Amino acid sequence: MIAKKNLLRGALLTGAALYLMSAPLASAQDAPQGPPPGGMPEGMAPPLGPDGQPLPMTGFGDSKPENIGIHIKAGAYEKAESQLAKTVGAKVTPAGAAGLKIKSDKKKFNALYVEGDGSDFTLADSSITMSGTGGDDAAGIGSAAVAANGGKLTLRNVHIETSAPVASAAVSTGKGSVLKVYNSTLITHGGALPADYKPHIGPGMMEAPPPLGITGTARAVNTTMGGTSYYYDTKIISDGWGALSTDAGGKYIECNRCELETIKSGYGTYTDNGIELVVNDTKIKSATFVSIIAGQCKT
Repeated sequence: MIAKKNLLRGALLTGAALYLMSAPLASAQDAPQGPPPGGMPEGMAPPLGPDGQPLPMTGFGDSKPENIGIHIKAGAYEKAESQLAKTVGAKVTPAGAAGLKIKSDKKKFNALYVEGDGSDFTLADSSITMSGTGGDDAAGIGSAAVAANGGKLTLRNVHIETSAPVASAAVSTGKGSVLKVYNSTLITHGGALPADYKPHIGPGMMEAPPPLGITGTARAVNTTMGGTSYYYDTKIISDGWGALSTDAGGKYIECNRCELETIKSGYGTYTDNGIELVVNDTKIKSATFVSIIAGQCKT
């Protein structure tokens, strides 16, 4: 872990602006509780849909994984719940795996889901390619690699690329969850929205919220609901929406010697209520905003 006294140390920033939606506090420890799940910050009206009516607001945290490729739970490798168990064979243990090549077009698919106290899993020298529509990126549903509910996940020299709505490359969600990424490449392209999709704010939203003035259907990485993430010497790229994101009150994010990029529209970093973001010696190239501060946080 690198010292965090300077929150934007040695960063090279290329983008239109720093967008402040509310003033940050002097200390992340002083941050009050965020808005109710699915709610808007105090004083901000809900966004309007195409019909001019407020978009419905729904709560976070209720989504559960439906299709898991490799499931690590409470320190055990749950083969019976792992849809790729026969494919990966003995390469996977409760502690980790290496040399995997995972490809899936299944909807709401998690290639790797590590959850619960006692889970500490490392994936190395591997690739994950996904083209199936995700489900709820705030909860990591339909994301490639997820640390959830106290689980610890480390990625080393891993290439992840997704081409579908809300199919994030990597997510840390839930109190005590820790994601660490080293020397990896995480890319999201997004994709066309399902024909039956109805715009809303909350679980299952599949496009950037209208108040941000950006477009896109996938965030590359996300840290939510008390999760923590560390990125080292890693490229994080998204066609739209955002590269490095938070939602529903993440805890802490640190980027060291990374490259963050949004290509068509979006932000380099996004922080909301209660989170602390530290960026060291990192290049940020963004089509719209370098950074958005959307709550009482520390960036």
